[in-house]
Amino acid sequence: MRIKDMAKDKIIIQKQNGKIYECDNADIQKTKAFIFCGEIPLEEYDIIIHKIREGYEREYVVTNVGYYEKTFGPHYQADIESKKVFDNKQNETLINDINVNANNSKVNINSIDNSINFIQIPFDEIYEKLEEIEDETVRYESIKCLKELEESNDGETYKNKYVEFIGILSDHMTIIAPFIPILTIALSNCL
Repeated sequence: MRIKDMAKDKIIIQKQNGKIYECDNADIQKTKAFIFCGEIPLEEYDIIIHKIREGYEREYVVTNVGYYEKTFGPHYQADIESKKVFDNKQNETLINDINVNANNSKVNINSIDNSINFIQIPFDEIYEKLEEIEDETVRYESIKCLKELEESNDGETYKNKYVEFIGILSDHMTIIAPFIPILTIALSNCL
């Protein structure tokens, strides 16, 4: 007796495009399907419907085709997986590609953020940059304003000193440009 003759499982192969093929010479096991209908084009992700008995069938997904022509004639030795298990795996495969680039960046997924952000403003570096200003009046006023900004204890004072500081240096933005983001973050935290 040939192996093909022993394979008596009846199956339906449902292609991804909806086309259906029937085969009466298959042997369906838990993770393997031996299909002796080599003329049927089988592809990964095709659905195999195994008709076990009247009104009862199981569905599998082809995960690896495995086509062979020699020894037993044209046939498939396909790797299969229960459609329920396969679908659950597909639903569980969740990829979060998150890129965060900022000071005090955080990602909260299904959670509440109760953390407190502390911002360290590099005042020493800002003072050094202000010393580069050639106009003595602007240099003096900007250093004085920065000192008051650094010593401010409440949001309203910080906001007023920030606006004054930016106003004094409106003609010298290239000097303080690297520090504007951190000063602005501190301003938004005060409001």
